[in-house]
Amino acid sequence: MTDYEQIRQLFARYNQTVDIGDVENWIACWVEDGVLRRSNAEAAVHGHEQLRQAAVNPPAPGMHVSSDHIIAIDGNQATATSYLLYLDRTRSFSVHFFGIYRDQITRTTEGWKFKKRILEVIDS
Repeated sequence: MTDYEQIRQLFARYNQTVDIGDVENWIACWVEDGVLRRSNAEAAVHGHEQLRQAAVNPPAPGMHVSSDHIIAIDGNQATATSYLLYLDRTRSFSVHFFGIYRDQITRTTEGWKFKKRILEVIDS
């Protein structure tokens, strides 16, 4: 599998595991000191323990749909941008918000993992 395909699989694993509540496999998508920042949240989430809490207590029950991934790989590091539609499970899967992910991804001995995900929420 190419590096690009492995990174696309990482995006899919991230979305599907968090959406079904598979917190430990979602955490496995991150390096130990990974950072998640949403523009509509007060503070960034740092490291596996805070990420675990964020996955257990999401801001709204929903489903992630990401698309239009642009991936640039430089050795063991990669950057990516993609679109996100976050669908609200409590409102017949209507769009809760639209956003743009800006990612830093790193190759580890266990495969590609997120180092930093910045989500710019465009509409909420």
